[in-house]
Amino acid sequence: MSVATLTFIVARAFSQGWQICAANILHLTTLQAIWLITIVAIIVAPLNVAFGIAAASAVARHCFPGRGIMVTITEIPFSIALN
Repeated sequence: MSVATLTFIVARAFSQGWQICAANILHLTTLQAIWLITIVAIIVAPLNVAFGIAAASAVARHCFPGRGIMVTITEIPFSIALN
């Protein structure tokens, strides 16, 4: 994300004042959304680590059908340029 985009987002969020921005953040629906995202992250992060370690162990130690596809799918995010 560029600095100009981030600056625009922050300026737009606070364009009507700090009070309105704080009221929006403290709104019940916003707090529920933040809580939901936090709970999902707490549940998913350890699962992601466990499956990642299992997949890495399988690829490093064993030869099986589909191993090449699994490695390719795993490496695709690293090959995409993020500008």
